[in-house]
Amino acid sequence: MKNLILIFVGIISFHTVFAQDLITDRPDQTESAIALPKGYFQIESGSMIEMSGNFISFDINSTLLRYGVAKNFELRMVSTLNVFKIQSLEGSTWSIANLEAGFKYQFIDRAVKFACMGHLIFPSQSRIIGDPSWGVTHRLSLSHNITDKIGIGYNLGHDYIEEVHSLTYTVAAGFSLTEKLSFFSEVYGEFFDFDIWVLNYDNGITYLIKPNIQLDFSFGTGITDPFNFYSAGFSWRLPD
Repeated sequence: MKNLILIFVGIISFHTVFAQDLITDRPDQTESAIALPKGYFQIESGSMIEMSGNFISFDINSTLLRYGVAKNFELRMVSTLNVFKIQSLEGSTWSIANLEAGFKYQFIDRAVKFACMGHLIFPSQSRIIGDPSWGVTHRLSLSHNITDKIGIGYNLGHDYIEEVHSLTYTVAAGFSLTEKLSFFSEVYGEFFDFDIWVLNYDNGITYLIKPNIQLDFSFGTGITDPFNFYSAGFSWRLPD
């Protein structure tokens, strides 16, 4: 419990992704409370390796596509190509994760920003683990700046996937180190079937190559269920 308190205090001290002009929903788990402006298109893509016991999972490419169709309203689509390997078995196998399509609507654009998101999950027939299943996800997102360089973001949501209900939560915070370089720290997790608590922790950095192009790197670990992951990616907004 003492370690969890220290982690949370550390998070409140820093924030990153809310202090830059290019607002992205990666690499952290906290979805931003800002919708893409009308007429803008944004690609957020990356790769991740996750290790847990004798299981290794590698997301070759996970891509979020966002398009601003109206003021404070964007459409979204997520797809992931995945390779995984169980070390006790020979070889590895690949699958395409379930496709997600949804929206984000920003209600408030003031000192405190507030948005809601929803996604419909379409089952992928190439999945190896678990039966293909429809699902829905919902999130409420809130963010505010403490200073012009420090801010905090929060998410609270509900998922219904493969006939399992779960509550999701995130708290992300960070600090703009320079005009281009930022750091974030975050806790996030789920309350599976209103019975099992899951808590995780991650850190990361983002770097603006141009005002509309961003690189990112992040790493995290499970607190309640041991695992580790490392992720790298980029985001690109059009027009610049």
